[in-house]
Amino acid sequence: MALPEGMTDLGKGTFAHSSLGGQLKSVKLSSTITTMGSNVFQRCVDLEIDFNDSLQVISDWAFLESGISHIELPNSVTTLGIGCF
Repeated sequence: MALPEGMTDLGKGTFAHSSLGGQLKSVKLSSTITTMGSNVFQRCVDLEIDFNDSLQVISDWAFLESGISHIELPNSVTTLGIGCF
């Protein structure tokens, strides 16, 4: 899933539980997204994320219970919330 240009943030719980049953496999953040809200990808297992170079904030519990084992963050990230991984 490619997110559209113009979006600046992903709100709390936007995609939480979306990978249950295989619905959400990959997400490409648009270049305009700067903030990922809390619990945005909670329980999204086996998810591949293509981060952008504009992302600044990953909020609390953003990837709670997602089982992410490897992640490469862009240098633009300045804030990591509590338990974000």
